[in-house]
Amino acid sequence: MTSILVTGSAGGIGQAICWQLHKAGWKVVGLDHQAIPHFVPWDQRACDLADLASLVGIANDLPGDLGAIIHAAADQPLLRAQENARDEWARAWNVNVGALQVLVSATFDRLIATSPSRVITIGSIHGSHTSVGMAPYSVTKSALAAYVRALAVDGAQEGITAINIELGAAHSPKLQQGLSRWGPPRESLARLESRLPTRRLIEPIEVAQMVDWLLTDAGRHCTGSSVPFSGGVAALLATEIDNGSKP
Repeated sequence: MTSILVTGSAGGIGQAICWQLHKAGWKVVGLDHQAIPHFVPWDQRACDLADLASLVGIANDLPGDLGAIIHAAADQPLLRAQENARDEWARAWNVNVGALQVLVSATFDRLIATSPSRVITIGSIHGSHTSVGMAPYSVTKSALAAYVRALAVDGAQEGITAINIELGAAHSPKLQQGLSRWGPPRESLARLESRLPTRRLIEPIEVAQMVDWLLTDAGRHCTGSSVPFSGGVAALLATEIDNGSKP
């Protein structure tokens, strides 16, 4: 089995993906600015994905048999579209979109050498729907989906496929952060779960299992698309205008 790169590998979803792929036999390399405070059986490396200049050197040091990139890292500043917090907007762009473009560009020859190879991104329902105070996250997740479409077309001749997972409400610190806009997170979470068609959040292991399937030969047929994995949350977001955008 070839090597696979997972960004955001110290987060809940990122770690679940790393564990799933390690068990499946991939040689996992994880990138994250946060340390994992316990032993993990993969190659975990420290990296600030917002620092695109240093990311080139880190990418050049990745294994030569790199066969896939899973971009699970994300930055989610709570800002409205009219707020001019340039540093926070820039960081969200670099982590959510720019880092992937740098990694793909720097490792493109290696991805070609191991083709058919794959790039999978953990996107968000906020790339196509959104709510108040999520502007940088929504904009960058929309751009991420567009980048995946472009890569699927531009990399097709070299055997590279690219897929975006349009993730809905999943158990993660970022969901708790977003829910804090509406008051005590526990109460907001209970309201959100009660309105989801599935009546529960997506678990990190379920995201990891989805990634694992998308890496199969059958998964290549999803190339160029944003695969919904939202538990029906799009239907919820469509009603937010009627109640002040609260979950």
